[in-house]
Amino acid sequence: MMKAKTLHKKLQKLRNAHLYRLKPKNNHRRGAHYEVSIPIANHVELMFLIGNLLKVSILALEEPKNVRDPDIPQHYHNVQEVLRHALHLIPFEEQEFIDAVTDLLDRLPEQ
Repeated sequence: MMKAKTLHKKLQKLRNAHLYRLKPKNNHRRGAHYEVSIPIANHVELMFLIGNLLKVSILALEEPKNVRDPDIPQHYHNVQEVLRHALHLIPFEEQEFIDAVTDLLDRLPEQ
C-alpha cells in the first residue's frame, strides 16, 4: 500500500513536470482561475499573432466573394499562423499527467 506522503510527492513531481500550460491565478476578483500562456519568441511575433488573429476574424466575417481584401494580402499565411498558435494551446503534455495520475490511482487499494 502506497503511503499518502509518498503518493503526494509523486503527484507533485508529475504535476510540476506536466502541468505548465494552465497557470493557477488566485488574485482574480471572481476567485481562482487559470491563465494560458502562448509560446512566442519576441514582441514582434506577438504583434504578428495579434494582427493575424484580427485578419482571420475579418476574413471570417466577410462574404466569400470579398476575400481579396487589400489589407489582408496573404490570407492563407494569416490563417496558417493562427492555426499554428491554436495548436500550441492544446495541452498534450497535460494528458501525460492525467495518464500518470490515473495509473497511480489504479495501483491504490480500494478503501
